[in-house]
Amino acid sequence: MTLRTSESDPLHIYTFTVPEGGKIGMTICPGKHAPSYSGPTWKRDMDRDLDDIKAWGASSILTILTAAELEAMVVTALQERVTATGLTWEYLDIVDGGIPTEAAVAVWQEISPRCHSLLDNGEQLLIHCPLPGR
Repeated sequence: MTLRTSESDPLHIYTFTVPEGGKIGMTICPGKHAPSYSGPTWKRDMDRDLDDIKAWGASSILTILTAAELEAMVVTALQERVTATGLTWEYLDIVDGGIPTEAAVAVWQEISPRCHSLLDNGEQLLIHCPLPGR
């Protein structure tokens, strides 16, 4: 059975520079284990993906997934592993294709200033959901 791994399909980070000089990167979920919409099943190595994200220069990772998606993709340890690398981790629980709940909006209002501060200081913020784009 063919699998899509961190080795066979290295993490690709789509990068955008913001006017303040920081960068936003977008990619798929690090360590993702799940069926693919366009080929073999994903079975990524979370540690290798996080090493690649750190090498890209991220200061923080913003995860936009539901708790059910974290579990389904076998990445429930993501927060622990991200913080173990020395990066900060932010989390938004938003359903794919859905409208953010009042709770998600409240969380965004809390974390948004931290994300903006990173970018204003020329740092790099990595954003991911299951696929690059929510």
